[in-house]
Amino acid sequence: MHDPQYFTEKVLWRIAHDRRQLLAVTCDKARMKEWARQNAPAFVQIPRLRWQGRDLRELADVDLPEHWVLKPNHRSALVQFGSGAPDVDDLLSRTAGWLDPLQWVALGEWAYTLADASYLVEDRIGVPGDELTDFKFYVFEGDVALVHTDTNRFTHRGHRLYSPDWQWVGRAKGMPTGEDVPRPELLEEMLEAASAMGRGFDFIRVDLYQHDGQVWFGEITPYPGSGTISWQPDELDLRIGRRWRLPSFDETPVPPVDHGADRRVASPGAREAASRVPL
Repeated sequence: MHDPQYFTEKVLWRIAHDRRQLLAVTCDKARMKEWARQNAPAFVQIPRLRWQGRDLRELADVDLPEHWVLKPNHRSALVQFGSGAPDVDDLLSRTAGWLDPLQWVALGEWAYTLADASYLVEDRIGVPGDELTDFKFYVFEGDVALVHTDTNRFTHRGHRLYSPDWQWVGRAKGMPTGEDVPRPELLEEMLEAASAMGRGFDFIRVDLYQHDGQVWFGEITPYPGSGTISWQPDELDLRIGRRWRLPSFDETPVPPVDHGADRRVASPGAREAASRVPL
């Protein structure tokens, strides 16, 4: 792909060619917390990191909050909610395969090779039963061009696309269209936070929440949808793609990655998950 024009084409170009250290922080959940703290301290709250490690049995000795979230540090789209003292045996069963290097082995997303392969536990934003809207800001050199809302993620998930001034502009192809989301009360604050965190990147997606009168940091990602999901209308995909000025270096071969055990073939469950990567 020598001259990508559409946004989704440019995500695929980044996956295939972009090996800049600039992306190192974007796929390590623990590191991106500190990065957000340094780059947008006046704008966002950051869920507290309670524990990080490779052995879930250590959680038996960790003082956890009333409601918490378990995630793999080096992968996306996996989450386990918990309350109070953890049932470690149950968690071990539910998270089998989570330390597999899915994002690199199955999807070719290089920046994940720079993330520590581990689990982390953080405070939950909100409470059980409270499905917060996920606001995903597409930021180009500090300028927000698009907001993607992800609603009812764990029940009746739906997606919509809005302009920064909150006009509905489109939808994700092949994904259910979500309910109309009223203009967020903290939209201006979220736009400021996303802009602050997007400076220095030709493109980055910044995921935020609003809860209890405050803006909360979710994560950042350089590879939305792994480049597999385009937008409707096509003109939107093209228009947003034109906002992305790709780095000016020639195509280069993918460098070898020596991650020892992390170079193993992903488990069958991980390969299956790769076929249904969400936005």
